[in-house]
Amino acid sequence: INNKILVSVYLLNYNYAKYIEKSIKSVLNQTFKNFELIIIDDGSTDNSKKLISKYSEHPKIRIIYQKNKGLISSSNIAIKASLGEFIIRLDADDYFDKNALSILYNEIKKDKNIGIVYPNFYEVDENSKIISVVRKDLSKSKRIKDNPGHGACCLIRKNFLLSENLYDEKFDRQDGYNLWYKFYQKYKIQYVELPLFYYRQHKNNLTKNSSDLLKTRSKIINNFYRKEKKLNNEDIICFIPVRGPSINNSCVSLKKIKKKFLIVKIIDDILTVKEIKKIIVISSDTNIQKVIKKNFSNSKKVFFSKRLITESLENTSFKSSIYKSLKKMKTLPK
Repeated sequence: INNKILVSVYLLNYNYAKYIEKSIKSVLNQTFKNFELIIIDDGSTDNSKKLISKYSEHPKIRIIYQKNKGLISSSNIAIKASLGEFIIRLDADDYFDKNALSILYNEIKKDKNIGIVYPNFYEVDENSKIISVVRKDLSKSKRIKDNPGHGACCLIRKNFLLSENLYDEKFDRQDGYNLWYKFYQKYKIQYVELPLFYYRQHKNNLTKNSSDLLKTRSKIINNFYRKEKKLNNEDIICFIPVRGPSINNSCVSLKKIKKKFLIVKIIDDILTVKEIKKIIVISSDTNIQKVIKKNFSNSKKVFFSKRLITESLENTSFKSSIYKSLKKMKTLPK
């Protein structure tokens, strides 16, 4: 039996006592067995520590308790502490498919130049009910560099990560997004067309810090392209494709949070990102159109573009809708 640790899983927790045991068990129940699990409790104030302490004697688990340091710093701490040849992150409110590590490991071992392997994933609600399957559309362009994987459930070759000096701590979020732009030019990136983890949607992460996420993502993109001499203060257009409840009744765009529609909240957050000069909402839902018109009729930045119902169906590419919107750009105010 090979007892060598090949994969280090690090599980980050901050006040997710409600979900953490499901997350831990999803790692321990993997069909792939040559792994370690590093649990980092990032200064939780709920009863997380009590639940985590139950696993303190488990031979595959190491636990790190610390004052709150945030996602990026905690990720670097986990990487430095890890013993595996490969490393993968899991957040304490999410969980793995039982075959996740086995499939990802077998894929990354095919080629020593593969730096990252990432899969599709399920979105689930607070009760672990599947809402949707998130897939990458690479059928036409095959431009994997423009389709970053989720920050969690990316299996990464650790020596490549160390060669890039770990995660950049000047960004306090969007770790996977920043890493992606570091990696894609130097290493191969492999995509697995299977949903292998469950990404939970709940009130604590649905809209939390959405404007900060957008600002950080803009900084990452700008930094990367300026280094490549491909961007010189060009304006950025943000497209928001929305199916709307009339097309998909699981769409939450018209749900209200603190008396404000979610789609309006998202647009308000995007408007705080100075690099984004225009926002174009694309939908076939007339109610979405009415909400945009009512809330942003006086805006010089927010516009609505109608698309066909056939272009709004699930697993249908929205690229054609974006191209049509771009053709209309000449008619938009400068």
